[in-house]
Amino acid sequence: MDTTDDAWRVVLAYVRRWQVEMCYRSCKTDLAMESPRLWFWENRLKLLLMASLVYAFLLSLLTPPLAPLVQEILRHWCHRTGKRHRQVAIPLSRLRSALSSLWLTHHPSLSYTTPDSG
Repeated sequence: MDTTDDAWRVVLAYVRRWQVEMCYRSCKTDLAMESPRLWFWENRLKLLLMASLVYAFLLSLLTPPLAPLVQEILRHWCHRTGKRHRQVAIPLSRLRSALSSLWLTHHPSLSYTTPDSG
């Protein structure tokens, strides 16, 4: 390293790396996947695909049109008090917990029936 620009490049590279690490940590925590015990590659791939689907679903809930729905779900199923908690960004782990509580109380119907063609 010869110049301050070289030093800054190294610092900024570590900053980018840290963002990746924090994102990875957050994804593992938010999806409750800290230590999966899967030995076979096919099983790991299935778990990764399911986690990707769940993560995409949770992220889709954070779109602005769904904000009122998400706020209601959080208010009733993962309530937090205080002004600070109402103003911070919603971690996916809290949203996942709220949906889990909601679905444990009110089991969603996953059956699909086709309308009569009659």
